[in-house]
Amino acid sequence: MNRAGWDDYIRTFHEQRPGITEAVLARCSRDGHTPYEWLVEGLDTRDPVVDVACGSGPTRHAGGPGWVGIDASERELRAAGLAATGRAACGDARSLPLRTGAAAHIVCSMALMLIDPVADALREIRRVLDPRGTLRVLLPSTAGLTLNDRRRYTALAVRLRSPTMWPPSPLHHRARKELESVGFTLVADHHARFTYPIHSADDARLLLQSLYLPGVDPARVERSAGALWPGHSTEIAIGLRRTLAIGDQPREPPQAG
Repeated sequence: MNRAGWDDYIRTFHEQRPGITEAVLARCSRDGHTPYEWLVEGLDTRDPVVDVACGSGPTRHAGGPGWVGIDASERELRAAGLAATGRAACGDARSLPLRTGAAAHIVCSMALMLIDPVADALREIRRVLDPRGTLRVLLPSTAGLTLNDRRRYTALAVRLRSPTMWPPSPLHHRARKELESVGFTLVADHHARFTYPIHSADDARLLLQSLYLPGVDPARVERSAGALWPGHSTEIAIGLRRTLAIGDQPREPPQAG
């Protein structure tokens, strides 16, 4: 699938399934906390927080009164009731409808790996972020998974006939380089293993429907969901990565004399 085809697929996916990412990750847990709570842990919510590609706005409850969400999908914003609150706006991560330096903190959950070129989005985030501000990014990861987790996902990929459930992104392999290229400094990069509970066939179906599987027959997805549900309560691991960066470098390089 070419880039234009991928962008169309993502747009249609979120128009048809608004809020599905939050529906899955809000059920995930690690030490009693959700991935979204992990992402904003220690964040000073008294400062303006911008949630880029906010979807249904899962971080808004932790973002305080200064929280603002930006998303390219009007359907996501409407489904979450954000469009009517005055705290959200429709916009692309590569062209944010915000003034330079408007945000004290920026969070972005499960979205940057979908954007190509990601450097364009990072550069725009850098523009909107206060020079002393922080960027927090949540991404999928396999680093925290066990060998049994990896075997289970390999078996699932075989059933789906899909080699990957996420698009390739330079953030997976060279996050530091991508961040530093636009003036960020990487200060923390953590990987964690969350678990998603499966108490019914519907739980398994919801998980698989939240994955990006262009070209995979819906009937095959349905059969694979059945294979995830053994007839009794179980769980499946979800590997995630939390990357923290600060924008403590000059916005523009000094001009040569």
